[in-house]
Formats: sequence, C-alpha cells, structure tokens
Amino acid sequence: MSESPDGRPDPGATLTPAEFVDAMRRLKGWADLTYRELERRAEGGGDKLARSTVTATLTRDSLPREELVVAFVRACGCDDAEVDLWITARRRIAAGSAPPPEPAPRSPGPTRLSRRRWLVPALVGGPVLVVLLPTVIVLASSGGTADSSQLEGTTVSTVTEDTYVTQIELRGTRANFTQLRACGAQCDGAADGHEKRILLKFQLDNLPAGACVRDARLRLWSKTTRDQDIGFTVHQLDPNSWDHATANWETQPQPGRELASHTGAVADQWMEFDLTPAVRTSGAHSFAVRSTGQLGGYFASREDTALKHPAELVVQHTKCA
Repeated sequence: MSESPDGRPDPGATLTPAEFVDAMRRLKGWADLTYRELERRAEGGGDKLARSTVTATLTRDSLPREELVVAFVRACGCDDAEVDLWITARRRIAAGSAPPPEPAPRSPGPTRLSRRRWLVPALVGGPVLVVLLPTVIVLASSGGTADSSQLEGTTVSTVTEDTYVTQIELRGTRANFTQLRACGAQCDGAADGHEKRILLKFQLDNLPAGACVRDARLRLWSKTTRDQDIGFTVHQLDPNSWDHATANWETQPQPGRELASHTGAVADQWMEFDLTPAVRTSGAHSFAVRSTGQLGGYFASREDTALKHPAELVVQHTKCA
C-alpha cells in the first residue's frame, strides 16, 4: 500500500474495504495513539468515537460508517483536507469504483526565497555577494567593517533537527514524523506517565560582525486549536546532548530553565515565544517544548514537506551599543 515518507498511509491507493481498514490501522500506528487517547481526542474535538467501536472496526474487513471515519481521522491528528481524502476514498470503494489516476505533480507554489530576499538589508558600497542557504542568509562584501546598514536586519533560521519523545514508549523515536506533539503527564485524560515533549535545534551562523540581537522569537506552526487554559513552555537544552534520529524518552536531555510560555493555540497559525534573553550569539541553540494541559497540541515538523511550515527562529539584529 502507498505511504508517505513518514509512514502515513494514502487512502487513495486502497481498492477494497479490507485495504481501507488496513490503512486506518496504519494511520493509528502513525499517530501513536491508544484507543483511549483516540476517544478522548475525538471528544475534545466534538466528535463521538467510542473505544469499543474503534476496536471492533479495526478488527474487521468491512467498510466503516462515514461519520466514524471522519471522527477517527480527525482524532489521529489529520486536517480537514486529509479528512476529505479519506471520505473520498471510502465513497469510491462503497460505489465500487477504481481509484483515480495519479495526479500531475503540483506546482511547488511560492517558495520562501522571496521572503528571505526581502529580509536582506541594503548594503552600501562595493560588490555584494548574497548566498541563500536552507536556513540562513549569508552576507559578504568587498571587505572592511560592516556599516550600520549591514548591522540592521532580520534573519529567519528554520529548524535543523526536530522530534518529539513520549513517555508511553520509552525507547521509541519520532525522527521522521510530519508533526510534533507536546502534551502533559495526563495526556488525553490518561493517568500520569503519558507526557510528550518536543525537541528543537537551530543553527544561527549569520549575525554580521558588530551586530547584537535585539529580538529573538521561536515560532511553531500550530495544527490544533486549544483553549486558554492549555499552556506551553519552552526550556533551554544543550544542543550537543541529543540527536533527532536517536532521541527517545530515556535518552533525552532534561529540560533546563523555563525561557518563555504561551497559553492557548489556534490551528493554522504561528505560535510565538520570546527567547531574546537566551539567544544572544551565533551558533547552535536548542530548546524543549512542554505542555501543561491534558490535550496539549500538534505542530508542523520539518519533515512535513507538503505544509512547509517548519519551526523558525526569527532574529532581529542591530548595531551593538
């Protein structure tokens, strides 16, 4: 069966009810949720999804009801567009139709290049070389000390490594997942011992000589909406203490002091944390994101190449006083 690089199943490739149900089982495994967690998440989103019903559905090879598919896919963390794909596939199978042909590759759409070009400050005098790297903007001139116009600007660095670790799978890794999750110890209403934490790493190598950080913001693209009683906190980490390919609950570094906090979340919007006191120099910076709520939140990861909203470190710099 067709899958995305991170293991998420493609319902459009299913041909029979049995294959469709198998895709649902794969989606549950991809979401890393228990039956109780699915029920709690569905209830929190206004859907009804009894544990016993899901268990029975995933052990059969018959086509489930449409409303159950909607609630199940949403509870697994999929957005409305993905829900539509599952419903379209279910209706096709129910009607006995063959899957549609492979669509032509979509246009990649606007790239982040235009925004980064806008962020490059004007330079005065001499030939200028602008090098665009995946996460930074490097400025070089014909020589000499940077003038004040070069020291004023904004740099956006995308995350170089990200993952999340979960207490319910002590040695499990999430390096290739397209979403990151932070959730409290009683995640989804479960007993203590179900916490999930996000680990992030950035490389900031492009502050001009003589420039000082004026403002630094961590931005996470939220995939869920949460009330104001759900809180998120950011903590300092040693960037050399973990690797996204091997990090798990047992090997993760312990979060350091709390740097910033945020309450509530809105889906399809950036969530910002002010990290100015912690980001003062170039080099590697690493952070952990935790949640105090039972529902927590889902955020886009760097592996989500369709959404293209990885975590960002936005730094404004100016001439040092």
